[in-house]
Amino acid sequence: MRRVPVGAAGSGYDLLKMFDTSLGYVWPAKQSQIYGELTKLDATGLIKVTEEGPRGRKQYSLTPEGHAETLRWLTENRESRPQRNPMLLQTFFLGLLPRDEAIQRLLDHAEASAKEHDTLVALRDTEEWDKDMLTVCGRLVLEHGIRQRVLEQEWAHWAAEQLRAGHIRTADETGWTALLGASRGGPDVSPCAAPARAEDLAGLPPAFLDVGTSETFRDEVVTYADRIRQAGGTAELHVWPGGFHGFAGFAPQGRLSRSAIAAQLDWLRRLLGERSAD
Repeated sequence: MRRVPVGAAGSGYDLLKMFDTSLGYVWPAKQSQIYGELTKLDATGLIKVTEEGPRGRKQYSLTPEGHAETLRWLTENRESRPQRNPMLLQTFFLGLLPRDEAIQRLLDHAEASAKEHDTLVALRDTEEWDKDMLTVCGRLVLEHGIRQRVLEQEWAHWAAEQLRAGHIRTADETGWTALLGASRGGPDVSPCAAPARAEDLAGLPPAFLDVGTSETFRDEVVTYADRIRQAGGTAELHVWPGGFHGFAGFAPQGRLSRSAIAAQLDWLRRLLGERSAD
């Protein structure tokens, strides 16, 4: 709010409408924030109440000090570009997802950008943008948003095509190559090395399987446990949120690691206790 220059006298409601129709697309603010900041600005002398109406309505205008502060902000405060972009941060890690899911995430972003683009275009076509200098400059900001959404659509479709057309070496491929070397994917891999290769899982002893959600072989472990159960066997499966490959060994004192180790020991005690009773 302290960075939103007020061009003319207006109420909190007038400012709220301005956020809803224009400012909110580049600097969102809730009603409680707007009215709270108006109270603070009034207390510091940057704005003043020039008129009061029914139901507590107050009309505000800039004081000379407030006008000077606005000019100082416009001319002296050259803020750096924001560096955080959650969507691009997630894009860095799309390789952890199955390829089709990663592609769909990008296409979803393209679709969302298209809808936002249409919303901004509709706003551009329904408002008058030459009433005063404030609306003229608002039109400049709106055009940036429109062109940005076009850019995001084009980028997302391009990025999806890169994943669709190119060979991406996934974490799963990396793990199996590290274990099996050149024989990965070949016909001679033993089920002892790759249990998923086993055609019949009936008659196996009770199995304990645990895996982290960020584990390279997560999907294989979960599928293997399901196949044991389907074959009539016993499989206890634990999936640890956030766990990576070998997390309990790398950080045995961590809370998640301690829980995983305790689960393993508990399973062994129960299993050996049952065997002793037999």
